[in-house]
Amino acid sequence: MKVCVFGLWHLGSVTSACLTSLGHQVIGLDDDVNTIRKLKSGRAPIFEAGLDELIRKGLSTSNLLFTSNYEELPNDIDFVWITIDTPINEEDVADTNYVISKTLKLLEFIASGTTVIISSQLPIGSVRQIEDLAKNRFPKKIFNFISSPENLRLGDAIKVFLDPDRIVIGHRKNFKSNSLATFFQSISGDLEWMSTESAEMTKHAINSFLGNSVVFINELSTICELVGADAKDVEKGLKSDRRIGKNAYLSPGSAFSGGTLARDLNYLKSISKSCELDVPLINSVLFSNELHKNWIKTKLESLFTVLSGITVLIWGLTYKPQTSSIRGSFSLELCEWLISKKVKIIAHDPKADNLPDHIEKAIERSNDPIIPLTDVDVLIIVTPWDDYKTFSHDFLVKKNSKIIVI
Repeated sequence: MKVCVFGLWHLGSVTSACLTSLGHQVIGLDDDVNTIRKLKSGRAPIFEAGLDELIRKGLSTSNLLFTSNYEELPNDIDFVWITIDTPINEEDVADTNYVISKTLKLLEFIASGTTVIISSQLPIGSVRQIEDLAKNRFPKKIFNFISSPENLRLGDAIKVFLDPDRIVIGHRKNFKSNSLATFFQSISGDLEWMSTESAEMTKHAINSFLGNSVVFINELSTICELVGADAKDVEKGLKSDRRIGKNAYLSPGSAFSGGTLARDLNYLKSISKSCELDVPLINSVLFSNELHKNWIKTKLESLFTVLSGITVLIWGLTYKPQTSSIRGSFSLELCEWLISKKVKIIAHDPKADNLPDHIEKAIERSNDPIIPLTDVDVLIIVTPWDDYKTFSHDFLVKKNSKIIVI
């Protein structure tokens, strides 16, 4: 199949490279010329294990091309896959109009009859909105719009794309083509067909459920700390129950951040408000998550009468392990607060780059996670990179007998 992948940040670059590895012809399109320049040289715009290699392999076969010129798109494209990253502001409110306007611009250059797969993170009803706008703007063209919510995870994206749990496909009752089924079956044999709106809601439901799980276990771990229970033992107890399972989002730790989960929770809050529907559980998840972000701050203030002058070593600056993305990183929020308290910060992260200038200037970066241990008062493990998991508590205490580990 010949596929145009539109939007080449994380989702789009992974989708392009993986589709090429499955034998499809892919032309990746993005308005950002710098992103295109990097991709043409075999470098993804964001670190993802194995992605650069997969891109270079696709480029070497000539089945993977990248461009910022809409007029270079061939006329015989089978599918257009919308993978534009939905912008969000500091309150995790998404700019959905950005994705919709970009999609409509692309349709000017796409032949009538083309199937358009939408995987960008948009609120339910967006596909209907795009359909209506496309009919008004291009009355002589017919497009088939499909909702297939993205299912990638930063740090494990290639494996998740090529071996997904299933692929959710939302379509209109009058459209379920054999070519679309064949295309998706080249990725996975487990396809979940449903209505367009059901597919859109499924994405909201999954991320809201995961966010709810994170908030639940963090609230529970706070209680555990007060009553003498070990939250990690409780986690094992929960996950050993077959009704819950070992892969549940139930690991005590930081509040969730990064925008992805919060975006879908905000979508549901907005929809409920517009329908004048009371949804206290959904409304409380984000509130509780914000409260949990204060846990480390509260802990530090209980341990030190004055924070000014102490030295803190932070392990992990990225949003999550196995990625270079710092967007929405809780670690950066924590750095901001520590800087305001005049705390000396030393930080290590194997991949974090492009930190905001004011943070980069205010902290000391270490190329080694171990060397600074002897001279710090507190170690805060924020992003659980695998490298950090190899160091036991006994090892840390040997390096610094007075160190406090959070």
